[in-house]
Amino acid sequence: MKAVVVYDFSTGLSHVLEMLSVDFDGHEAVDGEDFNPFNSCITGPDLPWEDPLCADARLDGDLDGDQSDVGLFHQCLSGPGISVAPGCIH
Repeated sequence: MKAVVVYDFSTGLSHVLEMLSVDFDGHEAVDGEDFNPFNSCITGPDLPWEDPLCADARLDGDLDGDQSDVGLFHQCLSGPGISVAPGCIH
């Protein structure tokens, strides 16, 4: 998980929020370059990952790579050079 600090102007407080691990190349945008490593971790429902490199692709918290993970990835898709969508922060 990556973290981002968000400043709330109404309260004057900063909050540290975790981001889903969909920005696989670390450039703060979620695009096709991030989908390639993610796609290699898709196994199907109830088929656990064997590759330890797929741990960051565990977006829905279970041990497989399925449509739930793909749906969460698509919610975060921003495009080349566009910052990660606010919906990717929880």
